[in-house]
Amino acid sequence: MQAKIYCKPVAKDVHEFYLIADGEKYYLFEQKFYMSNHYYFKNGVAVKDVGDFSKAKTVTIRNTLEKLPKYLKKVSKRYGIEIETKSQSKPRMKQNQKYVLDDYDIAA
Repeated sequence: MQAKIYCKPVAKDVHEFYLIADGEKYYLFEQKFYMSNHYYFKNGVAVKDVGDFSKAKTVTIRNTLEKLPKYLKKVSKRYGIEIETKSQSKPRMKQNQKYVLDDYDIAA
């Protein structure tokens, strides 16, 4: 079974985030209620999609996605469960390559 993260409102302005893995529910954290987070996480988001920011339509969703790996690591250490995450690294800029004329066969 694939691990999923979902949220549920517990008070007027508070969301709690949970991880469901192997049929067990693990508490991750709570934060202020945002409607965009509610719609994004209410049906569950696969853990492997946590690093995918292309679907994050608002800044609040992106901020939540950025802090999830830290909490997933804590839960993994605390309860000894293995969670497969696909963290997306930032693209690196290519370094400029210097071309030397000696590299080319140019007849003078």
